[in-house]
Amino acid sequence: RVNGRRTCEAELFATVLSSFQVPVAFFSGCPAACREIKERMAWVVTCPVEKNPSLLGDPGGRKEEILRARDNLRQSVLGIPAAEGLPLFSLKPPFDCEVVFREEKEAERRNPWGFPREGRTIRFHCGEFAEMYGNLLKIAYFPRIAHSLRHLVIPLTRVVWRMQSWRHL
Repeated sequence: RVNGRRTCEAELFATVLSSFQVPVAFFSGCPAACREIKERMAWVVTCPVEKNPSLLGDPGGRKEEILRARDNLRQSVLGIPAAEGLPLFSLKPPFDCEVVFREEKEAERRNPWGFPREGRTIRFHCGEFAEMYGNLLKIAYFPRIAHSLRHLVIPLTRVVWRMQSWRHL
């Protein structure tokens, strides 16, 4: 939560984009994420993608579902307005943040940084978005050692992903 309100990932991404004067015009994802986006950024064209677990073991059905989703995506993209004149979305400081975990042990494990913690909830306050976003990344993705090696690990990860993508060409 940010300032007492549940915050979705797209709001964080939109705030990053707004600092470059880039508005959000399109979002595709699960239906719940698309609803969240529409509630917060009504101008954004969304394309919900349903996941049908019953198709996991059916290659033919899965292929049909992918083709149907691709057609829906194609139709949605046609509705994207020109970026000029679209509003910019930006979370405004100061930021009182709470990261709530399902289990207290997980909150403890994800907090080698020493942020204030009560049970399942890690709290921190920031005056700037970059600091808030950095803290969220630390909590969500970086144990202390990984954070100190991130300038080496992230570029290496990109190289590995690029090499893996060659298999699909």
